[in-house]
Amino acid sequence: MKVIRIGKKRFYLVTDLEKILPITGLTIREYLRKGKIKGQKIGKLWYVKKIDLEAFLEGDREVIGKRLTYSKKRK
Repeated sequence: MKVIRIGKKRFYLVTDLEKILPITGLTIREYLRKGKIKGQKIGKLWYVKKIDLEAFLEGDREVIGKRLTYSKKRK
């Protein structure tokens, strides 16, 4: 798995997420299109920040209107 770094931020491609998550690339792309996983599409490739992957895994995503936000960490 190759992590792309830009400055201090880490990004994953869909092929990387397939190795991490127990779902297929098609499902990951669907989640990206629907906003369940926050990501950025550049050309044909999706890029997902490490923090956005962690938020998805922790279930901290909340959808408010069309804007995606993160809830505060639960204690």
